[in-house]
Amino acid sequence: MFKKVKYIRTSEDRIIVFSDLQNHNEFLDFRPKTAGFISFGLNNKGQLICACYGRSSTLQLDSNPEEDSILALRQILDYDLSTAELLYNSKV
Repeated sequence: MFKKVKYIRTSEDRIIVFSDLQNHNEFLDFRPKTAGFISFGLNNKGQLICACYGRSSTLQLDSNPEEDSILALRQILDYDLSTAELLYNSKV
């Protein structure tokens, strides 16, 4: 995986990714419901993947690793739902 960056998941189920130089609480206007870190990388088949994890100390919100990762795979990497779920569940 590459260097981690931060993310929030908004109340409208949008993933917003931003630099680790910023604080999660700078994104309060987006009404975050989960928050944490996201890493991007390649799996052993050369497919671009990502994983959400951790928590935001400034917002006191946890990530939802499975739901947030699948949502990020769909919204950021443009995978369809079945491919995103397969990539997340297989961890390949």
